[in-house]
Amino acid sequence: MNTDAVTAVLGRAVDFMFVDDRKATSMGLLFGAFVLMLSKLFSPVLRKQEVVDFDAVPAYLMVIAGAFLFNLPRFFRGDTLPQSADDRLKVVRAELRANRLTREEGHALYKKVLEEELTAMLAQRNPTSAKSRRRSPPPPGFRPDAA
Repeated sequence: MNTDAVTAVLGRAVDFMFVDDRKATSMGLLFGAFVLMLSKLFSPVLRKQEVVDFDAVPAYLMVIAGAFLFNLPRFFRGDTLPQSADDRLKVVRAELRANRLTREEGHALYKKVLEEELTAMLAQRNPTSAKSRRRSPPPPGFRPDAA
């Protein structure tokens, strides 16, 4: 693995941990610090047991393990929908449960909501693709017939 690939993977990991889900990361760091505090507080009792040696685990690993554990559900769950789409889909589900929509109508509305959200996300990510692109003027001295 070259250095560019390693940098890309580390950048994505940092984004995942600190940008995408700050709440889980901060709660995990606090949890790790709390476990560390408890292990230090109860160290006389924990030293008597012979199953796990808590003194052998460095403090920073407990904090890192807490952040990892709290981000693990999001890793398996994946990205969530924007709140507006989630709210609209909840309404469709409620209407389906109340039998005010047929299954086909529900599927069509689901599809419509997801298509609208995808279109909005793509337009937001790449605003020039939503508008018609203007061609740049030809460079000076360019003649289309001289090929």
